[in-house]
Amino acid sequence: MRNNAVLMKIMVVALILAALPLTMPSEASAAGPYEYLVLNQSEAGALGLTVDHITDNSADGNIAVHGHYYGLSALTEGIYIHFDVVISRLSPTDDISFETATADCTLCTYPDCVTYTTPNRPCYSRKGDGYTNFGVEQIDRNLVSVGGTSVCSVSGLKITVTTDKIDYGITQAIWDDGKRRHDQFANTIVQKVMTNYVVEAITLTLTPLASEYAPGETVAIGGSVADASDSTPLAGASVTVDVAGTPFSTTTDGGGNFSVDFDIPGDVGTVGYPITVTASLPGYPDATESMGISVGEVKVLSVTVDTDKDAYTPGETVVIQGRVADSAGGVSSAAVVVNVSGSPMSTTSDGSGDYRVEFPIPADAAPSTFNVTVTATADSGSATAGTTFTIGDVMSVEIETDKDLYLVGDTVYCTITVKDSSGQLVGGVDVTGTATYTDSGRSTQLSGTTDPMGQSPWTFTWGQTPGGDTVAEGKLKVEITATKSGLPDGTGSILISGCGDLEKAPTEDCLDCPEDCKCEPDEVCDPSSDYRNSETMCSPEVAYVFVSNGLGWYAEWWASDDIAGIRKLYSSMGYTVPPSIYVDHIDDIAPYLSRPSTMAIAYAGHGEEPGGMPTIEVAAATSGDYNVKAAIAETGKGDKGFLGVCQFGPYASKWVDSKGKLEKILADRVEHPNLDYVYMFSCYSLDNMSMRDYLLRSGGTYWGYKGKLPGNATLTKTNKP
Repeated sequence: MRNNAVLMKIMVVALILAALPLTMPSEASAAGPYEYLVLNQSEAGALGLTVDHITDNSADGNIAVHGHYYGLSALTEGIYIHFDVVISRLSPTDDISFETATADCTLCTYPDCVTYTTPNRPCYSRKGDGYTNFGVEQIDRNLVSVGGTSVCSVSGLKITVTTDKIDYGITQAIWDDGKRRHDQFANTIVQKVMTNYVVEAITLTLTPLASEYAPGETVAIGGSVADASDSTPLAGASVTVDVAGTPFSTTTDGGGNFSVDFDIPGDVGTVGYPITVTASLPGYPDATESMGISVGEVKVLSVTVDTDKDAYTPGETVVIQGRVADSAGGVSSAAVVVNVSGSPMSTTSDGSGDYRVEFPIPADAAPSTFNVTVTATADSGSATAGTTFTIGDVMSVEIETDKDLYLVGDTVYCTITVKDSSGQLVGGVDVTGTATYTDSGRSTQLSGTTDPMGQSPWTFTWGQTPGGDTVAEGKLKVEITATKSGLPDGTGSILISGCGDLEKAPTEDCLDCPEDCKCEPDEVCDPSSDYRNSETMCSPEVAYVFVSNGLGWYAEWWASDDIAGIRKLYSSMGYTVPPSIYVDHIDDIAPYLSRPSTMAIAYAGHGEEPGGMPTIEVAAATSGDYNVKAAIAETGKGDKGFLGVCQFGPYASKWVDSKGKLEKILADRVEHPNLDYVYMFSCYSLDNMSMRDYLLRSGGTYWGYKGKLPGNATLTKTNKP
């Protein structure tokens, strides 16, 4: 009984402590330089919190701010929630990423970490570039801790927010309230830092140096140091200059300038000196810049090698020759070693850098391939080159593709065929090689064996990564070597072209290959446009003016100045403006709205009678039995619409391959034409925003009128959000 009583007293004390703030409210310490980054009492009060204390120990450019707050729980009477925030500079060694935090745990990321109805810690979720670990932790059979920690960075500062509440138990409502208040506090801190913290930084500018210096010269390494925010010169900044491991130190003068001298040794040969400059000043992070200087001329040795023929018969002599050179020209007296499949021969280059040796082929030599490796050595270094030649019948390698040009996503069917010198197909040949993209340099290793018909197939998808992303990497060069015992090796190559090879083929256009055929910034890819380029299918942006036949001569006369004005405005903006089109029905207008090159329209006609609804030729934007949207969907397939023109006009030959892409373009156009400008000279055209919001892109401009339009009225201009 005594033990039970003691336990009961301990529990009561614990519950009392849980209901109180950790410390009594106290005045914040004297204001430090970065105390403004955390919440003051007014800001904390808006969150239902009280400032317990704020400590700012920032000094010498370092930031160290700590704030502690508390507030009553809204769900459990008498229970306090405690809030902590610590702000410091983000160190280069700090790794606060979500991936690192969760690297060594399983079932610890939300929602997989949910236990029963609420998550127990650890329970990680993403927070900006960092993480939040929020959940429940059992203290004993009666008490739980509800809270967690968020760590992220803003403007180069590391923000750590911790909340904690000791409660009698846990429910979903308690967890939800704790998580809400944790996120609310953390987000408020982050927002205040983003709004108020001005990143302090140094701009370090180095004076350009000459590209090359001579041994014995003195190099003046200098520059300037300024405040990055306003370019104010920073006097007294410490500057360290490291020249290939040799340090120099100085400080900036009153104008923020500095300079140190480096004496190049007089006996140095061809060499490069890397230079690293670091500027430091209390209150600013260090700034570092790098450059380098070269001393003397860097001469790189090179060597070439070739044979007088590619193939020989037993008993013939192979002439092996080439040239040794550096950046100054041919190198004489260079030592040259020519190794022919393990048989070395030595010579020296002549006065022009040329060399030549002869290799006699034994009369009884079996058919084979010989490897030639040449190594040249001179004062400026050494270089190596190689080639091959064959003896006996040589296999031929033919590489064929099923098409001359491929679109992105096409399957390339490639067939490698091997024949002997008499043209007979050779089976059982090992074929190996590489497929390399000429622009990116990415390559794939290929291998296979020919079947009894002497063929080895290879297929791949053109212009896409294994994940389906489109890539433009240049043409694909395939190089194959065929090998079979008893026969000399054979080689073959092919250059495969297609969309993404960065060269426009005559048959490529902006729709089927935008990677190689790009429209200009003021053009739109539109094969249906009356103004398209027949080779690229790019069209200028077009603005159409529609006049209703239902206006009558008097109303049209009243609208003539407005129509002329909008035509002039559209032309000045760079749009192509065709002659006005007279219309009797929405079906006369909708085909042009289906075309991607239509970027602006003007309409002069009667609005809906008796009014109250913006209409084009009595058709509302998206409401009613037959509206503008429905008209675009229907007439877009007709003889003047986007699909109709493409199918039976300039794109007829590509219709089958491009049908799906073209239908998607029309579907997007039906959903939203995304025009830049709409000028509606009609009654009720601004009684609501339905026409504006359907026709325009975000930010587009719409002119209309609310109510019945008088003859002398001025349209109201509005923009779609």
